[in-house]
Amino acid sequence: MSMSFFKASFLYPTLKKSPVILTFIEKTCIIPFMKEKQRYLHSQIEKDLQRKMVFVAGPRQVGKTTLSKQFLLDASSGYLNWDIPLHREAILKHELPDSSLWVFDEIHKYRDWRNYLKGVYDQYGKERAICYRDWE
Repeated sequence: MSMSFFKASFLYPTLKKSPVILTFIEKTCIIPFMKEKQRYLHSQIEKDLQRKMVFVAGPRQVGKTTLSKQFLLDASSGYLNWDIPLHREAILKHELPDSSLWVFDEIHKYRDWRNYLKGVYDQYGKERAICYRDWE
């Protein structure tokens, strides 16, 4: 099983025409002109996804999930987050969405995650790309 490991550094948004609205408990913030910027790791990850599993790791809040989701054609189609009960159930039942890429977010919380990803890669690795979003 071949894989790549990338360490994400701080990832900042750039200007765009439409505002982003963030809603928190009892507060709403409007942040104008935000969009995602292509990160310096993007082209290397894209290249490696053609032939191996990719792990993305880094400190909290640097944009690992945002970076990983940039590779999905539809932001929700191949994204699986262990913290979301519906996604966790799909992972455990091996009911993965029909997507050319799967992003497994927070899967390190699953005790047997290494064997799980190895099995998924062994079964689907030639037909599908797998990006694992790590923690640190």
